[in-house]
Amino acid sequence: MEPQYVDLHSHSTASDGTFAPADVVRLAKESGLVGLALTDHDTIAGLPEAAAAAKQLGIDKRTGSIEQGKDGDILIWNVHPFSPYSHVEMTLIEGDVYFDRAKDIANRELLAKEREALEKLDMNKAPGTGGTPPRIPAERRLADRDEADRGNNR
Repeated sequence: MEPQYVDLHSHSTASDGTFAPADVVRLAKESGLVGLALTDHDTIAGLPEAAAAAKQLGIDKRTGSIEQGKDGDILIWNVHPFSPYSHVEMTLIEGDVYFDRAKDIANRELLAKEREALEKLDMNKAPGTGGTPPRIPAERRLADRDEADRGNNR
């Protein structure tokens, strides 16, 4: 399979680019790209025109929006990803949310309580501190015995 390329940084006349949004899409298609991201500065004004052109040219499965059935895995960062202070806010894979930092933070207190309850269980106590000894499955106990343990030492 030959590699497929997508331009993830293109500008149109909606900001500081040279070509109109539809022309950016057309040129991307003519160049052999299978998709692109229109990343105009401080505006999304070129997106409707670019999305319409992408649909006409058959590269709309990799452009424009997050919908079921579209190709694309997306990470949303709080700041530039190369910053030492960056962290992922959300992860979307094939249109499904796999991680949402806001939900994760909201669940942390509940998970901490659950962990604390699990750690207090008797089976988690160290040997010699009053906890029950670890349970060894019966089949393993029997398999580890030799003839003398079974009483067959004739």
